[in-house]
Amino acid sequence: MRLNVFFNGKLSREEMASAFLACLLDQRDDFRAFFFHAANMTKLPDSCQVGVEIDNVDIRIDCGDCNKVVLIEVKVRKGAIQSGQLNLYFDRLRERDPDKQVAFIMVVPSKGSGAAEIQRLRESRLWRENDQASTVTWSQLAAFADQLSRYDRDETFINSGFEMIRKMIDDKGGGMYSAAGGRDIVLDLARRIAATLEKEMSPAKFQVWSNRDALDISPYGSLFSPSLRITFDTPLDDNGVPKTPITDQDVRVLAETMYGISNKGKQNPRVNAEWHRIRVLGTMNVTPDITHQLKGRWYCATTPLAGTAADVEARALNLIRPLVERFKDLMFDPLNS
Repeated sequence: MRLNVFFNGKLSREEMASAFLACLLDQRDDFRAFFFHAANMTKLPDSCQVGVEIDNVDIRIDCGDCNKVVLIEVKVRKGAIQSGQLNLYFDRLRERDPDKQVAFIMVVPSKGSGAAEIQRLRESRLWRENDQASTVTWSQLAAFADQLSRYDRDETFINSGFEMIRKMIDDKGGGMYSAAGGRDIVLDLARRIAATLEKEMSPAKFQVWSNRDALDISPYGSLFSPSLRITFDTPLDDNGVPKTPITDQDVRVLAETMYGISNKGKQNPRVNAEWHRIRVLGTMNVTPDITHQLKGRWYCATTPLAGTAADVEARALNLIRPLVERFKDLMFDPLNS
């Protein structure tokens, strides 16, 4: 089941994303555990009840056994974040149910979004030491799809849902970040790189995640993830707008190629064995002049790029293309392609 028709309906972006998220929280124990881990909170008992649009809160999870309630506010657009909204919901709940322990989670389009609202919430006159508040990004939650087995009956449903949300976040019409300062130039070249890789490396599908400081180009639903991060090599203001404008004739970025195994790949004996072999080597030169060093769970190499937009696009593509070619056979299970 794909969700493209559902996400093309007349509901708002936040309403559609909330419904999708609530379904996963209600019906998938493994996603519920993944969600609370991503939010740095303890998973609630399975007996908890998930509700939507209760007292204007997007998602509410009640757990009578532990006298705890979780409020989840869902944001797809940065502009949808409203000052004081979390405090309004929190204070109202505390006044009605003063003995309830409250955990507030804000699902946001990018790292750093919503931080001011979380801080304002913690400064509420009704805030207590055992209350909790945090943010989690859609890209963090989308990583859940990487650990799904190919036999999982919900795999297509979950992958298509996160992909449609990514497209909504990336949509310039409701853009998470302003196109000012030349951000749109870098976003457009990232999209063209992703489109070229899809054309050349079928059946791989590539997505572009837009963050404040960088754009990530990565495959989705794959066992192995050769990826490209394009970081703005110029100071940005609070809205992610380059302080030194980017033009078609002057683009300066850091191109970081990286690769690693996905959670789903760890379940595949062939891919997992190759990943262990690579880790034993410590470093790997996919091309003669670039050495990838292990950093956390990724092998990474960074190359500064400067020039016209067309030149930077071509050079960035030449960095990521051999990486995808090298690991293409590990990206998908041939028995399930």
